[in-house]
Amino acid sequence: MKVLLFASLRESVGESAVEIDVVLPITAGDLKLQAGQQNSAIQKAVEDVTLLIAINQQVAGDDDMIQDGDEVAMFPPVTGG
Repeated sequence: MKVLLFASLRESVGESAVEIDVVLPITAGDLKLQAGQQNSAIQKAVEDVTLLIAINQQVAGDDDMIQDGDEVAMFPPVTGG
């Protein structure tokens, strides 16, 4: 599945999106684990910060399900003011 990357995660990976090999449906939390296992830059980000997942442009909890056809994005928490 295609996962869009934003902010410092995009910079770390060097791509605006990655393909993650998963079986759908999958929870957002399991997607983070699978993405980390398949991409070392994402794994480092998972270890350093709490990555957020958005499903169809809505921030998702780790137990939220991702279905076939969903738009999925991964990004670090937003800070600043």
